[in-house]
Amino acid sequence: MKTFTFLTLPVAACLSMAGLSQAATISIETDEIGAASTSGISGYTTSGADMDGMQITGIFEKGATSTATFLANGAKSGVADGGWFSLSLDGTSSFSSPFVVAVTQGRLQSLQIDGVPGDTIFDIIGASVGTSGSAYGRGFTTNDKTPGEVSVLFSRPISLTDTAHAGDLYGAMTVDFSGLGGLAAGRSFSFIQDTDNTAISGDFTPAVAPVPLPAGFFLCLTALSAVGMLRHKANRASPQA
Repeated sequence: MKTFTFLTLPVAACLSMAGLSQAATISIETDEIGAASTSGISGYTTSGADMDGMQITGIFEKGATSTATFLANGAKSGVADGGWFSLSLDGTSSFSSPFVVAVTQGRLQSLQIDGVPGDTIFDIIGASVGTSGSAYGRGFTTNDKTPGEVSVLFSRPISLTDTAHAGDLYGAMTVDFSGLGGLAAGRSFSFIQDTDNTAISGDFTPAVAPVPLPAGFFLCLTALSAVGMLRHKANRASPQA
C-alpha cells in the first residue's frame, strides 16, 4: 500500500504564516488488492451522464449505511440519491467538474464509490505516462476549508488486458471524512477526481493470481518418488509364493 500526504494548496504554509485559512490536508493511499483488466479505454472525457451504474455507499455514525446507484439525470449530469446523502456531478468532464456530496441526515463518516458497475475508472496520475488511452489524469483535490484531514483510498487496480498495472487507474475509491469530524446534515463537500470509461460495457476481467505452491512441495514430491521407486524394486526382488 502506498501513501501520499499533501495540502490541497501548494502555498498552504505561506497562507498559514499570513494568517489566512487553508484547505484540508489530503492523504492518498492505494491498495493493489482486487486487480482487474479491461480491453480498452473509450476516451478520457467523462461527463456526469457517463457513470450509470456506479454503486455509492455512505457510512454514518454508529455504523449506519445508505446505498445508492449513480444514474444519469441530464445530458451531462448524474446523481446517486441515498436518502441520507447524495453524490452528483454536473459537467462535460470530471477532469474539471466537481463531484458534490450533500448530506441530508445523520453525520457522514465515509463514502465508498465503486466505479466498476458503471464502467467507470478513476485516473489518479496527472502525467502523460500511464495506461494507453487514458491520457492525463487528475488526482483527488478539494478546496474545502474545513481544518483537518481527508483520507482517500483507491483500490481495485485496473490495467489493460495482458499488461502490467501502470499505477494510474483504479476501479474504486473511499473518501474518509472522519478527520474533519464527519459531514453533518446540511453540509456539502466538493471534490474533483478524474475518471475514464471502459471501451466496452462490463468489460472487466478479474486478475486471478495462481496460488503459490509451498516452498517444500517439489522436495517432498522428489522424496515420495524415490520411496516409490525403492518399493517397486523391493517388490520385484521378493520371491514369489
